[in-house]
Amino acid sequence: MNADAFMLGHSLQMPKDYRQRTGYRLPTEAEWEYACRAGSGTGWSMGDGEDLLPKYAWYFVNSSSRSHTVGSLRPIDRGLFDMHGNALQWCQDPLEGNDKTPMGS
Repeated sequence: MNADAFMLGHSLQMPKDYRQRTGYRLPTEAEWEYACRAGSGTGWSMGDGEDLLPKYAWYFVNSSSRSHTVGSLRPIDRGLFDMHGNALQWCQDPLEGNDKTPMGS
């Protein structure tokens, strides 16, 4: 492994100074949540009905316990794929525990 990088998951490497670089960054938890909700006030961006979830998200019911090709299910209203499953989101300010309070708040 490159001495100037660290591992995310099993194979993604990010340089140690990625937060200081310009041109890209991870979203904050609030930015990710805003993008994911797509202007909805419901539990998921496509509504509250769990019957719609398998059309938009890979999760324990339909994923066979593995990740899937990004974009293989429907996008949310903002055109973003895999916002409700398939992989964990990476944010600059991850949540503490299971609550919705970003670390450092």
